[in-house]
Amino acid sequence: MVSTHPGRGLSRRQLVCLFGLLPGAGSAWATPPSAEMVRIERLLTHIGTRRDMRMVRNGQIYDTDMAVTFLRRKLSSMGDDVKTAEEFIERIATRSSTTGQLYWVRLSDGRDLPAGDFLRVELARLDKAAKP
Repeated sequence: MVSTHPGRGLSRRQLVCLFGLLPGAGSAWATPPSAEMVRIERLLTHIGTRRDMRMVRNGQIYDTDMAVTFLRRKLSSMGDDVKTAEEFIERIATRSSTTGQLYWVRLSDGRDLPAGDFLRVELARLDKAAKP
């Protein structure tokens, strides 16, 4: 049995933190594994360089710099269950968690594509290019 008395095993606070019962406890595990974070960052960096498109979120049009900043913040705050780049797209970059509305990509030729579909294609293309 683990004692909760100081000097005799783990303290009550240490036990609570160990089992993730405090807000923020376990935050070290709240991001995807490093190989998947590399894929997510590669995708976000690529999107941020695209000047031929805009992202539409809840009816508002954003340049790609703003969209990437928003997606990084959303991943930071909501990414607890995200373990892969595909899950990032599905859970973070596809629709608004507030309104449920889909995110869209507006290309320079005027076409609007669902962001999730667009990002999946871009991720596959980037993954292919990254393979030796």
